[in-house]
Amino acid sequence: MEHRGHILVVDDNRVNQELLSDSLGQVGYSVEIAGNGVLGLAALARTRFDAVLLDLLMPQMDGFEMLSLMKKDEALKHIPVIVISSLEDLESVVRCIGMGATDHLPRPFDPVLLHARIGASLAEKRRRDEELRFTAEVSEKNALLESQRDQLIRIQQQKEDLIAFLVHDLKNALSSVLGFSHVLLDNPMLDEGARQDCRRIASASMTMQMMVMNLLDLSRSEDGQLIPKWERTDLNLLIQEISDSMKSRLTLHKGTLILDEGRGDVIVWGDEDLLRRMIENLLDNGLKYAPESTALNVSARRVEASRVQIRVSDQGPGVPEEARERIFGKYVRLEKVRSAAKRAGGGLGLAFCKLVAETHGGRIWVEQNYPRGATFCVEIPTDARPGRDHSFVDRSSVDEMAR
Repeated sequence: MEHRGHILVVDDNRVNQELLSDSLGQVGYSVEIAGNGVLGLAALARTRFDAVLLDLLMPQMDGFEMLSLMKKDEALKHIPVIVISSLEDLESVVRCIGMGATDHLPRPFDPVLLHARIGASLAEKRRRDEELRFTAEVSEKNALLESQRDQLIRIQQQKEDLIAFLVHDLKNALSSVLGFSHVLLDNPMLDEGARQDCRRIASASMTMQMMVMNLLDLSRSEDGQLIPKWERTDLNLLIQEISDSMKSRLTLHKGTLILDEGRGDVIVWGDEDLLRRMIENLLDNGLKYAPESTALNVSARRVEASRVQIRVSDQGPGVPEEARERIFGKYVRLEKVRSAAKRAGGGLGLAFCKLVAETHGGRIWVEQNYPRGATFCVEIPTDARPGRDHSFVDRSSVDEMAR
């Protein structure tokens, strides 16, 4: 016969003990007998029971006191307790139910009712035990997840501290290298071979400095610490200053930078330093992939009353349509594109450009530069300060169709 559960009968009446033990044993329950509350609690302390049948009137410790002590004990309070009472003692039954008893069993015993009450109580206990097991498992998993989260936070903080340390030291060192290379380039006694070497040093230092600053600003953005300094900025003047500062690199590359002659005044409210480095990164990307002795085109113009567009075009291999979203991701290396057309994402530069565009309430995308090359387009509002209307029409598809 299937074992259905282990029952503790707490009753001082020997006849009741035998009746309950026999009736329950016949349907598969194992039964242990205790003559009073003291013995009942002792049995509960040494053995695990599925339910308790508890008489109310007993010597030494009655059923009320035993029930009260069980409900105060964390290990015992969830065990179903069915109190035994006479049909006339309704007041005691109500009192016990209020104290936490699960059910009651009237005397004289009806076997069918006895089995039904015990079965229902055990079913409820099993449901609660399963709920407690599930809650414990969830709590354990949550604790593990919290521990892993805390560990990841510590690792992330260590990474950020290391980045900040490296960026600070590298930025200072690169500024010195770049400064001394410009001092050497200003020396009229320098022969052309040495001058070319200095241009290479300056170009490499400028590239590394951009990478370091991009890394710093991307890290700040992830931490919510990149706070733009809003000021009135003339984009055309800014582009001219960038063009002047890149002369050494252009000479080294044997390239030229063509500015849009009809650009006019294009004034925006933005972070001048971020905009400067965004344009420098776009030009650096063009120099990196365009053939030697070719031109880069850069322009800034109004496309709407409240929006401007910056465009940088090169004559490199271009960017396939399927890669035009991915190319702005951090550390993206477009291997298929690289093997076929020798162009890749390039690490952080384009990701930084995307960050600057979005920080200014705009966006960035890349188009085909017909007949050859790529055009990187940035569209931002003329006033990117918080609280301004930055909504705009997606013109990329319109411009593409117009070409």
